[in-house]
Amino acid sequence: RQHKRVLGVSDIQRITYPGNRLSDGGMLRLHDVLAAKPDICLFEPLIEDRSRGVRSTDDEICYVYASLIEAGILPVTIMLPIPEQRKPELAQDFGRYNAFCTKHNLPVIKVSLTHIGTLEGRFKGIHTTSAGAEIYANQIVAGLKALGAPASRLAAIRDMPKTVDIPVLVAPLGIPFRIDTEFQLYPKSVHCTNVRLVQLQDIGPFSPVLDVEVQRLDICAEEAEPVRQSISIWDWFCHYQRRSFVTLANVALQDGTPLSICVKISDTDPDYASCRREVAQWPAVSARKLVPAGPVFLVANGPVEVRDILERGA
Repeated sequence: RQHKRVLGVSDIQRITYPGNRLSDGGMLRLHDVLAAKPDICLFEPLIEDRSRGVRSTDDEICYVYASLIEAGILPVTIMLPIPEQRKPELAQDFGRYNAFCTKHNLPVIKVSLTHIGTLEGRFKGIHTTSAGAEIYANQIVAGLKALGAPASRLAAIRDMPKTVDIPVLVAPLGIPFRIDTEFQLYPKSVHCTNVRLVQLQDIGPFSPVLDVEVQRLDICAEEAEPVRQSISIWDWFCHYQRRSFVTLANVALQDGTPLSICVKISDTDPDYASCRREVAQWPAVSARKLVPAGPVFLVANGPVEVRDILERGA
């Protein structure tokens, strides 16, 4: 913000999904960026918590960039390093994003810490102090000054697919989501092979592990055993309450077969031993709960319809 006048910037908005991944918080917050209609979106994709959610697909990455470009927003990819590694080139997904941006002639700003000496007083893990933030800001500002006019850079982008041609769906679930309540997914294409349920929630010591049960609804359903998965909403920072995007289910689809899904709170304890702080006592099983802070969304790689809510035992 200290550089606004030099850059000729009238406003800066902070739309983030801290502690999350592009595949969950990023896909949902894209809508907020499009609604804000900035000239430029600074997109930092490399620093993610890989202990949660899933890695974004190539189609999801393409969908994010294509959505911004179609809205007349120039995406500028900021490649930040993990401070201890010093260089963004060492990050897991650097090659994937760098190749994508090179292919489509998208602007990239690579931030390096190879020249700064000690990290002490500048960084705390992946987080910056004021001194560390200034190092990042100076390099980002220099990169933005070299960009030129956003409209000219938008015009220079090459071979970007249209969003209608990218097999990605991000949409509200469309029905109330309740624990221990079954609902059905009907994929509208055999190419739809994955559906995730993502929601903004308040998480903390009370957060549970979820049991997800998936049952085929085709003629083989009586012969097929339900597929079960365990998903921990609690994570190793849950010694305190905070807001976070969580994945409630990650469902594989096959050959367009419809499925029923039921999510319930498990009796299984979270991995409390991995917590980053000592906690004297964790909540009892009966006190574990989900605390929604927004609607449930579908994130899928193709069109899918949600049908009938069936109360278990009704």
